[in-house]
Amino acid sequence: ILSLLFANQEEAISISAPLLSVLGVSVLFSCLITATTAVLQSYRRVLLPILSLSAGAIVKAVSAYILVGDARFGAMGAPLSTLLSNFTVFGFNFAFLARVTKGKTGIFSQLPKPLFSSAVAIAASYAAFVPLTSITSNQTLPFIAALLVAGAMYLLLCCATGIVGKDDLKILIHKKNT
Repeated sequence: ILSLLFANQEEAISISAPLLSVLGVSVLFSCLITATTAVLQSYRRVLLPILSLSAGAIVKAVSAYILVGDARFGAMGAPLSTLLSNFTVFGFNFAFLARVTKGKTGIFSQLPKPLFSSAVAIAASYAAFVPLTSITSNQTLPFIAALLVAGAMYLLLCCATGIVGKDDLKILIHKKNT
C-alpha cells in the first residue's frame, strides 16, 4: 500500500512500514474496544468504558514517554504505546463485560466464523497476489486484484457461514425489511 501511495520514496516507506505494521495490530484492539464499549453501554454501564479509556490514556502517556525516550525504540515507541493503550482499554472493557454479564459474554462462541472467513480471505488474496506479481513488475494491479479477491471472498464466506443474513444484505443494498 505504501509503495502505491509513495512511489519512488523508498526511504519514507522503509521508515513508516514498521511503524504502521504495529499500528495495524492496534486496529484489531480498537475494533474490539468499539464493540465492547457498545455492549457495556447497552447494559447502561456508561461509566465503565470511561474508566477503561482513562486507564488506557495513562498507559499511553507513560509508555510513550518511556519508549520514545529510549534510544532502542525511538519512533517505534509511539505505535507500541498505542498498542499497549488499546490492549489495556480492551482488557478493562472485557473484564467489566465479564462482570456485568456474569461471565456469559458469548464473545468466544462468536469468533470462529469470522476468524475462519478472515483466514480463507487472506489465503485467497495471497493466492491471487503472488502469481500476478510474477507476471508484472508493477505492484498496483496485483494489489488491487488481491484486495478485491479478499473482499469478495470475505463477503461470500460471511454469507455462507451465517455471519451475514438476508436482513443484513437488505440493509446493505438499501432495501426496506418486509
